[in-house]
Amino acid sequence: MLAFVILLFLPAGGEAVRMRAPHKKFLLKRSILLLWGGVRIERGNLLFLADAACVELDKAGSPRRLYAEGAVIISDPKRFFCADAIWYDFQKETGVMRNAHAWLPFRTAHLRLHISAKTVRTEDRLRVVEAEEAVASDCLFGRA
Repeated sequence: MLAFVILLFLPAGGEAVRMRAPHKKFLLKRSILLLWGGVRIERGNLLFLADAACVELDKAGSPRRLYAEGAVIISDPKRFFCADAIWYDFQKETGVMRNAHAWLPFRTAHLRLHISAKTVRTEDRLRVVEAEEAVASDCLFGRA
């Protein structure tokens, strides 16, 4: 029987961050939370799914940074990413993904831009995307 751990962080002046995973370990001296076995992290409309994650907490106990790996999926209502690993800063709302694919809105509501890249950097909560060593396509595979 699998039991899930659900953690809810309510940062002062910020959005709630909900974390769910079957296994967890807290490293108190380093303020690091380790999650594994199928991780789900939600912040507003932003969703992170991964096999395992390491969350660094600030002095107030709110999530500061995230490292996740293993079948990582990141989505919001208009954007979808999958990657081998991600580093995400909750305070700056920036991220870096390794070996990533992205499906982004492109020109019309019915067309999606598909990007495959060695490295993808995001800013402004996934609204700004920069890809290195990338291939981009607007083929049917990228349509919603």
